[in-house]
Amino acid sequence: MKDIKNKVQLIFTPFLIIAIGFIGVYTFLHWAIFLESGLPIKDDVVTFWLPFVLPFIPVFIWLSPRLKLLHFKRENALFGYQFLACLAIAVPTIIAQSYLKSATGKLTTIEDVSQIEKSEKTKPRKRTIFRVIFYF
Repeated sequence: MKDIKNKVQLIFTPFLIIAIGFIGVYTFLHWAIFLESGLPIKDDVVTFWLPFVLPFIPVFIWLSPRLKLLHFKRENALFGYQFLACLAIAVPTIIAQSYLKSATGKLTTIEDVSQIEKSEKTKPRKRTIFRVIFYF
């Protein structure tokens, strides 16, 4: 039992800190750089590829030395655990980015119902799978 507690303190707690920090920082930067400033970049890159590739940096810097302390029997087991950690960070980050795009829509203020036809069209909010799950 003491061995499991040591492994949780050694691996799982830093992993949670890395994951929460990465998701928060990436979501803020995505909102500030791409959604607010309107920097033109392909949507697939920002929503899928960057959240899938960038977690390798903090995992390699902060989690790899801790994983090396476990002394695996196989040579490629370290890479497998690093990849699993990056995947575990990437999936919630991808979900958060798709939710962020749908949640940061612009509102158009009108004073009367007759102004609806005359007002500028705003981007409608898309129904993402995340929103559908929590609405039903």
